[in-house]
Amino acid sequence: QLVQYFLYQTDSNRMIIDGLKENGHAPEHVFIGSPVAKKWFKLRSIRSVIKHHGYLEVVKRFLDRRKENATAGIFPTLAPLSEMSATHEFKLSEYDFINSGRFMAELRSLKPDILILAGCGVVNAMTISSASIGCINGHPAVLPEARGVDVIEWSAIEGYQFGVTAHIVEEKVDAGDILSSSIVQPEKGESLAAFRNRMIVLQAEEVVKAATDLANGTHQLQRNDISQSKLYFVTNRKNRREARQKFAELTKK
Repeated sequence: QLVQYFLYQTDSNRMIIDGLKENGHAPEHVFIGSPVAKKWFKLRSIRSVIKHHGYLEVVKRFLDRRKENATAGIFPTLAPLSEMSATHEFKLSEYDFINSGRFMAELRSLKPDILILAGCGVVNAMTISSASIGCINGHPAVLPEARGVDVIEWSAIEGYQFGVTAHIVEEKVDAGDILSSSIVQPEKGESLAAFRNRMIVLQAEEVVKAATDLANGTHQLQRNDISQSKLYFVTNRKNRREARQKFAELTKK
């Protein structure tokens, strides 16, 4: 069965590719963002922070994440995508703008069966509908409770269960039917930053499982009732401080 995947270049995506290869469903084509695409993605993220919290929060967010990442743990050591494309036998292409006509024409010419979105930003209906079997996305929370962004922090603040979900993509944010989900328990003494990185690994594994089941026809869909959920936006420093405090209470030795 022809299976196509659409991935943005991140540590998580390399884990997804490696896991799919092990399961006998290595991607045939991988799209990664060009330097232009990455700058555009960062610009949109900055604009979102400014919209919700103002200009000063952009600096605060950068400093907070820089401090956290210094002690947040490490990811598995994997080869660059350029090397993986040879060992895993997939074609590697770059794009500048994900919803451009040029990119869309190339993607639809491939006639993908399955499409995985991973860190690529918001896509349009044409991208979603290009996959004949389904379009998949991973989410670092248990749907339908917490949709949107910074959901690990919001889950800590709101008292939700932590977990990861793989779901079918629809035009609404994190609204498609659920393919699979897993509850994740924080470990004693674990920092929120380290937990966030562990969740990235577990989310990649959940996507691999869901994509494999979808390709093999062994998947079972669960309705994602977004009427029972809340859509969350970017956190500010006060929110992140509250999230760390509540998470620390959960992980006391």
